[in-house]
Amino acid sequence: MWRGEVSGILPELESLIAATKKPDCPATLRDCQTYLSHNAPRMRYDEYRRRGLPITTALGESTMKQINRRMKGTEKFWRKGGEPQLQLCCDYLSHTAPLTGFWRRRAARQNGFRKSRSSA
Repeated sequence: MWRGEVSGILPELESLIAATKKPDCPATLRDCQTYLSHNAPRMRYDEYRRRGLPITTALGESTMKQINRRMKGTEKFWRKGGEPQLQLCCDYLSHTAPLTGFWRRRAARQNGFRKSRSSA
């Protein structure tokens, strides 16, 4: 797999499944075979390494852990959950600058008066 030869492993797995007599081992091997056959087109690790791309999920998992600590830490309470805060962060980091457009539209709508609340 490291060399990008996932398709060469599948026939070996088939012969192992056929040769194994243990009741729980073939299920594990079959799961592995199913996973590899479904994901082989995406498992081009040799190409990814040549291009300098990450081949693990460690970076994404580390980022999620950091976000969870910041959003779900002690003494942090969110009235509507953390989604609005995450949306603001995403908008801020976005290349399309949605926040800039929002503030421009908001300023254009301002007329100097507050909306009155009806006391129903």
